[in-house]
Amino acid sequence: MTITLSPSKISELPSGMMVWLLRTMAATRRPSLKRRSFRGVLRKWVAAVAVKRRLPDAFEIRIRERIPAFWMLKDGVLHYADNRGRTIAPVSVGNFLSLPTLEILPGGEELLPQMDELSRAFQAAHLPVNMASVSLFRVSAAKGFEVFIENRNLVLCIAAEDWDTNLRRLSLVLSDLARRGELKTAREVWAADGNVWVVEPQDV
Repeated sequence: MTITLSPSKISELPSGMMVWLLRTMAATRRPSLKRRSFRGVLRKWVAAVAVKRRLPDAFEIRIRERIPAFWMLKDGVLHYADNRGRTIAPVSVGNFLSLPTLEILPGGEELLPQMDELSRAFQAAHLPVNMASVSLFRVSAAKGFEVFIENRNLVLCIAAEDWDTNLRRLSLVLSDLARRGELKTAREVWAADGNVWVVEPQDV
């Protein structure tokens, strides 16, 4: 997001916002102040701010926001979290956004750096399931990445090791199941070590 402010626009800003902008502008020249300028509420949602002066009398402010991808429980409080499992801010009525829940089980912390790339790969894979119906995303050392599809009562599991190959194989199997009309009976599809297993109700 880019904002260009002329002197007249600057004068219309709330006093608190003006102080923040002035500190941010100063931070482009004083690194020690830059570290302090993102404390508090603004730091939770703002990933980075760049300020550039446009002659003769305007400033261009570029703001890169943190994008929430999940809900995540932390210290008993529900937070928004980004695609790498980093908490942003508590969920509240004033900023409510419905998102899948991220659950991190033992060993899952080490897999979080892969979350962003995996999430993008999931969206690009064009799986024959509605990814908008994902209710829970679980990460663990035992099962890798688990995706719960609420409207199908279906769990997709992808082992963390060589996950991109596992995802491709999972996509092929899901497409084949959908073509044969058998996807609706599957309850769990697990891809690991170059193999894919399909669990149906009678197998549970």
